[in-house]
Amino acid sequence: MVVMLLLLSPLKGFQYAADVNTNYPYGIKEGGKTTLHLDNQTVHPWILGSYFQYLPKEDKVAYLNRRGSNIKLFDRSSGDIVKTVPLASVGPNKVGNEPSAFYWLNSDSIFVFSNLNNGRLSLIHPSGTKLKTYELQAKNDTHFVEVSEVSGGMVYSNGHLYLALRCHEFEKMPSKSCILSLEIASGKLTYIEHPLPVPEASMSKIPVDSRYSGSRLSYNKQMDQLIFNFPLSDNFQVRNEAGDWSEVEAKSVYFKELKFLKKPMSTYGIPNANDYRDELRFMPRYTSIVYDPYRKVYYRIGRLIFNKKLYLRRKSLRKLKVYEEFSIQVFN
Repeated sequence: MVVMLLLLSPLKGFQYAADVNTNYPYGIKEGGKTTLHLDNQTVHPWILGSYFQYLPKEDKVAYLNRRGSNIKLFDRSSGDIVKTVPLASVGPNKVGNEPSAFYWLNSDSIFVFSNLNNGRLSLIHPSGTKLKTYELQAKNDTHFVEVSEVSGGMVYSNGHLYLALRCHEFEKMPSKSCILSLEIASGKLTYIEHPLPVPEASMSKIPVDSRYSGSRLSYNKQMDQLIFNFPLSDNFQVRNEAGDWSEVEAKSVYFKELKFLKKPMSTYGIPNANDYRDELRFMPRYTSIVYDPYRKVYYRIGRLIFNKKLYLRRKSLRKLKVYEEFSIQVFN
């Protein structure tokens, strides 16, 4: 597995994959490369989704390995696996089946969440020993908390863990919020009030697929800002240290318009499975937003609509290659 470090550079004869006219003097070039050496027990991230976390103090990369249910810790310089954290599915150290998200807080504490653990968050030691269980399910909520299954599902700030929740039909959203705050010391839960990421009338037309309904969070420690990204919203939201929210217009020039399902998600059944799949292919989405503390900028990554020509080219070559197209925006 290769992780590419990207730098912005002037464009020279670069042809965009999408037919969009822009005058931007910047493009992407490779600024460095880190190869992470997977063993035969570690699944490739493209297969089942990716959940990474870079640990700057240790200069390590933590990766949720969905095969074998563990967290692999890679040395960034050598790319070698230096530690494996077991995630138990049974017994006293149980964290739930098929763990879906984690946050590596420090050398003694890792938070692990499974969407199949009835709304429970586990605090474990890197040895795999469970230290504590947090009940995230409020007594008056009839639907379980669901955390985003790709990087950006959890962030930490000032003694609080923030969880990015899946947002779709109102009746299936606990407390009608996309962000849950956990005060670690006391276990107090608070659903964070924030502007709806999409018009209320469109909420029922958000796909249940977490790639479209799963929100993402990023945290700017230097300015104490919480940044909220939703896949089907052109704007992203920023909460300042006083708790006030503002919206940033952030539409990608490669997105003509964001699309929702043609009808409510609840009306799609097995007979309409092909229609549902085809609609997803042509729904662009913003996959994540990342804060770069070194350059002090934000990167917002978007996935363009399905490109049939690239897909057929990839299929004819019989090689594992990404045939999706992405947009990367940079904000100060």
